[in-house]
Amino acid sequence: MLSERAKAEKLDNVQPILGSVVDPRLPEKSVIWILCVDVYHESRIPEPMLASMRRSLRPGGRVALVEFRREDGDVPIKIEHR
Repeated sequence: MLSERAKAEKLDNVQPILGSVVDPRLPEKSVIWILCVDVYHESRIPEPMLASMRRSLRPGGRVALVEFRREDGDVPIKIEHR
């Protein structure tokens, strides 16, 4: 779907990459920023994924994890992931 939308929008700088649960399969030292919104809490084994993300970062690159707030008791995620 992403490829189809990029083509429809005439974007040539979008390259979908299918990752796994432990590896986003991004080329090493190729990324400046990784933004994960409400994703981290879904991972059963986050350490290998974070290590893989780190390898894909360029020097000075950053990872931003945005998660639900602890105050929201209706969100069914582990306390340690909030």
